[in-house]
Amino acid sequence: MQCRDAPDFVLQMRIKALIYEGLALYLQDVSATRIQHSLQLALAQEPVQPALRYIEAHLGEELLNNELARLCHMQVDYFARRFRECVGMTPGHYIQEQRVKVASQKLLFTNHSIEQIAAEVGFGNRFYFSRIFARHTGVSPAAYRKSSRYH
Repeated sequence: MQCRDAPDFVLQMRIKALIYEGLALYLQDVSATRIQHSLQLALAQEPVQPALRYIEAHLGEELLNNELARLCHMQVDYFARRFRECVGMTPGHYIQEQRVKVASQKLLFTNHSIEQIAAEVGFGNRFYFSRIFARHTGVSPAAYRKSSRYH
């Protein structure tokens, strides 16, 4: 390297260093914002956390608002209102979404029959499951399984 090239090289290195420093600060800020958002969400859901945990652990069972309310030490009407405020949807809708989410994973990663998956995630029968699954995903469970296996 010649002496006359050195100032340009140093300037380029300083510019790159400033860019990297700016990028690092931005990423640090984004990470902090995500963590803060996650904490806010967790705190917002705190009053209904016992119900959320119970739903996750007992998804294949019948889940009733009065039982979920009891777990949260609330009256049923108050629980339903607080659940909607904390989670953004009714307990019934949340349970349906979770069941469809778990069912979609089972459709992709198991060879269980659609009827068996419907029972495992708490739907009364295959036809009701198919109707709800299609409402949430836009396709039937069979079509979902078939199309995902080709991709």
